[in-house]
Amino acid sequence: MRSAPLDPTRPVRRAAAALVVALALLTGGFSASPALACDEDTARLVPRTILALHDGGREGAVRQTRLHRAAEMILNHMGYVLDYHDVAAGPPPPLLPAEVAATLSWFDAPLARDADFARWAASVERDCGGLRMIAFDHVGIRPELAYDGQRDAYLSRLGLRVSGGETALGVLSRTVAMDAAMIGHETPFDIEPGRHAALEAVPPARSLLRVEAAPGAPAFDLVVLGPRGAFADSSATLRHDARGGLSFWVLDPFAFFEAALGQPPAPVPDVTTEGGRRLFFSVVRPEGWLVAEPALRFGQETRIGSELLLDRLVAPYPDLPVSIGVLTGDLDATLAGPEAPRGRVAARALFALPQVRPGTAGHSLVRTWAFFDGYDPAREAQLLRELRGAADPGAAGLIGAAVRTLERALPLPAPVAAGRMAEAPRRYMRDPFDLWRETAGALAEVSELAGGRPAGFHLWTGDASPHADAMAAVAEAGAAGLGGGGGIYNRFAPALSNLSAYAVREGGQLQVYNALSGDEAYTGFWTTPEHGFHAFADTVRATGSPRRLRPFQLGFAASSALSFGTRTAVEAALGLARASPVLPVAAADYVRIVEGFHSARLRREGERAWRITNRGALQTLRVERAAGLALDLAASRGVLGAVREEDRLYIALNPSDPEPLVALAEDPAPLGMRGLDRPALVSSRFRVLDFEAGRCRIALRLQGWAPGVMDWQARPGTRFAIDVRRLGTSYAVGSAIADPEGRLSIQIPDPQGADLDVTLDGDC
Repeated sequence: MRSAPLDPTRPVRRAAAALVVALALLTGGFSASPALACDEDTARLVPRTILALHDGGREGAVRQTRLHRAAEMILNHMGYVLDYHDVAAGPPPPLLPAEVAATLSWFDAPLARDADFARWAASVERDCGGLRMIAFDHVGIRPELAYDGQRDAYLSRLGLRVSGGETALGVLSRTVAMDAAMIGHETPFDIEPGRHAALEAVPPARSLLRVEAAPGAPAFDLVVLGPRGAFADSSATLRHDARGGLSFWVLDPFAFFEAALGQPPAPVPDVTTEGGRRLFFSVVRPEGWLVAEPALRFGQETRIGSELLLDRLVAPYPDLPVSIGVLTGDLDATLAGPEAPRGRVAARALFALPQVRPGTAGHSLVRTWAFFDGYDPAREAQLLRELRGAADPGAAGLIGAAVRTLERALPLPAPVAAGRMAEAPRRYMRDPFDLWRETAGALAEVSELAGGRPAGFHLWTGDASPHADAMAAVAEAGAAGLGGGGGIYNRFAPALSNLSAYAVREGGQLQVYNALSGDEAYTGFWTTPEHGFHAFADTVRATGSPRRLRPFQLGFAASSALSFGTRTAVEAALGLARASPVLPVAAADYVRIVEGFHSARLRREGERAWRITNRGALQTLRVERAAGLALDLAASRGVLGAVREEDRLYIALNPSDPEPLVALAEDPAPLGMRGLDRPALVSSRFRVLDFEAGRCRIALRLQGWAPGVMDWQARPGTRFAIDVRRLGTSYAVGSAIADPEGRLSIQIPDPQGADLDVTLDGDC
């Protein structure tokens, strides 16, 4: 994977900078930085991009890098997006655009082109200046070499200088000084035996961790924070626990990045919250769709997974939307066998429910997406031949049927390779792979099955690493792709690095990851332990507080309806969602929110005011350490309201305003708002789709799946007449009065599968 623009809607960079980039890429060299271009508009931009430098020759694709697997999640939560550049493929540009806040590298050895990198790192700048540089593990050059003076210039940007030759740490080494508030976040620091570069902080940079190789030996620094950059040795970043398979942060990554980036406070685009509540969405995968439940007695008529899914885990929960991804191959009796018609009937019944959002998981259940990047039918036919040769002579079914059918369609090569694969790259291999059938074709088939309702999302199956063409096919079909990523974060896996980034970019396409892992991760793919998914509730709580790191995503497969342990765990999770202050949305809505996170741009409009643009479906900004701050409604435009959660402020944006203005003021108001010239939203069980407000009247369109409450802040004592319309017809009327503290709670009736139009007319 190579570097790509972070957002396809990003404006074209200035011609001068583009010319410099083009020349650098064509010549493969690092030229000196041109004069900085800094107009007033550029200076007001809030930089949200981190240029992530990785060595593809050693780490491979972006998905495999430590930056993506460990650091990106932290930076996403802080509001940053990572734009990757493989330094093994060519140089980064010498002048970076204003949206780049810093460069971040995580090398494990000197680069092959270390001299070029030293020259670039010594002089690279960005529009308006102020570029920060952060290096984890290895600085990418050999500190013992001067590189014509470029070494010292580069290291000084990190707050470092060379204090001696490479030094070995061992049993006699000791820690000289350590910032206990920054070091020892998830696991304590221990000196890592081995050879380390002798680097030390250059004032005014400060050391957070200092060690000496032996008593009386010169000390050197392993973690340094400077005014223009920062450095952390590998021993102070992540420590891997081979027994549990987890990697724990030694330093506090939130505090470290905040100090290293050094940006003035600004609101952060937030994907976890909407309408003042934590987002909830649920996704059902197709595994087990046609599998029959175990029979308890001879001759018992059994049901299949999709029928149990309908009866036990979907129909009883009309208040919780669920997005169901059907594998269309499971609905074809010539592929899937005699149970397929029952699976089709169950799918049609599920899609008829108003809380169900139809989607697909493709057609043939792809397990290894890379195999189909540049697909060669003859290669797959040969693989099938190998699988047939490797199969147990007594085995029947999937592989044998696939071999027989594809042999009729394609001429098999005479030679059979010696290597044999243990698993086919997809489940249904009767027909040659067809990307259209896996994406747009499957979506169209599900839409027809759902009575014309559009199939709005596609679940990535198998290794969930689709190639760029597959992602583009889903996007061109108008659907939202979701899959991969996720993670478990609880008392059994208390490692932040176990949570994925929000998304990954591949060939200019953005793949949005699952927010949390589903039932398969807790049960070893429904093998053992059967009750393991009950631990999911711990992850939900741990990712909700003290930091709201993730929305509440419930993911499970039809397989979980088949056994008591997994079924009761899903029922418990659904009960937790019902009891929690969440705002339910569809899975496709979450995908669009994450896409908006990556495209959003913020500009300063004053000392405490920001305008947000290009945000797509993202509707929330978060302000950290906001105990003394409040949303200034009188000075803001395009906002619904705000709510305070601990020391954070969640600001709800008006979906009808493409460029809202958010203004803050010093005020410790309990609800986090001041300047109430109209009712302001505090929290809602319903999604606001449209909003118009006057001084005494509010009109809004809501989306929901069950009766619920909207909480508002208004002038105390104001009476509001409430009218709720469904499909243009008056659905409910009533009135409510704001209490002496200005709190106004509105009971919204059951929408019965339709959007609601609500008006609040005040007597002011």
